[in-house]
Amino acid sequence: LYSSFDFGRKWQLVHERVTPNRFYWSVTSLDKEFDLVHMEAYTPDGHCQYVTCRAQACSESSRTYPFSGFIEPNSLVVQDEYVFVQVATTGKASYYVSYQRETFLRIKLPKYSLPKDMHIVSTDQGQVFTAVQEWNQNDTYNLYISDPRGIYFTLALENVRTSRGLGGNSLIDLYQA
Repeated sequence: LYSSFDFGRKWQLVHERVTPNRFYWSVTSLDKEFDLVHMEAYTPDGHCQYVTCRAQACSESSRTYPFSGFIEPNSLVVQDEYVFVQVATTGKASYYVSYQRETFLRIKLPKYSLPKDMHIVSTDQGQVFTAVQEWNQNDTYNLYISDPRGIYFTLALENVRTSRGLGGNSLIDLYQA
C-alpha cells in the first residue's frame, strides 16, 4: 500500500502485504491523526493482523495492533464509528467489534444463531445492520440489527435472498425468500 500527499508526484510505501480492499483511511471525528490508515496485512508467516499507522510515517516502531492476535483474511471492516474483525476458534467463527475505537468486544448474536458468514450491511442511524448466514442456510441470510455499540444483535428478518450476491460489505437487491 502506497500513499501520496503531493497529488501523485512522490509515493511512499505505507505497508507491504496489505489485503486488497482491506484498508481504510481515518475517520475525522474518531481517529486522532488525519492520515491514519487502518489495514489488514499479512505477516511473513502468512497470518493476518489488524494494523494501524500514519500514512507518511509507517515504520515497524510506529505501527499499532488494535486487535491482539490474528484475524481471518478479508474480515477487517472499518465503517463509521465501528471496526469489525473475525477470528476462527476451534473451527467456529467469532466476530468482534470496536465501537468508537475502544477495546474490541465479542459480538453477541442470539443463542440459537450459528453463523458461518456475516456481512455488514449498514452502520447508519447509530446501529449495525448485518446479514448472517447460518449453518443451515445455503442461499439465504438472516438480517440482524444491533444496539448502538454494535455488540448485542436481534433478529430483524429471516431467510433473505439477494439477486446479485454479496458485494463488498453490503447486500444489494434484498428480497424475502
